[in-house]
Amino acid sequence: MREITQRKADGQKAKSGSKEAPRLLAFRIAALFGAMMLPVLSSRASGPLDRILAPVEVDVKPVKVEAPVVAAPAVAAPVVQRVPSMLTGDSLLEQLKKQLIEHYSVDGELKLELSRPWTPVPLPADDVTVTIVDFCTDRLSNSVLVRCEALSGGQKVGQWQVGLSAQLWKEVWAASARLDRGQSLDRSMLSPLKVDILRERDTLLTTDVDPSGFDVEQSVAAGRPLGKHDVTERPLIRKNQIVEAVAHRGALAISMKAQALENGVASALIKMRNLESQKIFSAQVLDENRVEVQF
Repeated sequence: MREITQRKADGQKAKSGSKEAPRLLAFRIAALFGAMMLPVLSSRASGPLDRILAPVEVDVKPVKVEAPVVAAPAVAAPVVQRVPSMLTGDSLLEQLKKQLIEHYSVDGELKLELSRPWTPVPLPADDVTVTIVDFCTDRLSNSVLVRCEALSGGQKVGQWQVGLSAQLWKEVWAASARLDRGQSLDRSMLSPLKVDILRERDTLLTTDVDPSGFDVEQSVAAGRPLGKHDVTERPLIRKNQIVEAVAHRGALAISMKAQALENGVASALIKMRNLESQKIFSAQVLDENRVEVQF
């Protein structure tokens, strides 16, 4: 009886030991793989060993790591440097041209060029005024020399002596066909031609002059401009013409016939001969048929 009781007790201890063995194993695994698996193994310790040792599925969600925001380095504002204005050859000529036209009372199209290359001059400000301080010549010609100075921003930039090549273009009368001495001119015999009058030696007859008041003094080839030496003002009274000569002294007026000894234009003094006394005297031309005796 006592043996039977002892066997039952030993069997119960064996059953109890078999139930505790898996739990002990679970704790050992937990020690090896970390405390994270302890709750899972503990909950499954009562199951079969293969279920306990099966890999645990862990739902790992990706963590979005945002890149740190790095502030852009401060950029200093660019320093804008002023580009200096320059006194160029063109701007110099433009200002000189205006003053030459005014000083010489230029009538026509004036063109200027620098005789020597001009080196641009830096200016302290954007404005510049060029003033001619000495014109050097009394009349405008194809070669001009001036002394000028420039001011910019109220400061004197410099003073220079500048040589210029000048052209003055105007319309003049030119012979449409050959003109012979003694011919009386009219517009039908001439045509306008634009020339640089500064290159001509003779003073030319410009188109603002009525040619019908002139006669040809010397022959002119076709196409050549007419100079003042090529023509002569048409006389109102011609040589050997008989006209009336009048004389005034106070309220007294005397009239006589006289012969012109030379051609005479309006207001010109010409020599006359008294037809009765044959005396020679001077008289001023009044019109085509009268002269006035000068006392």
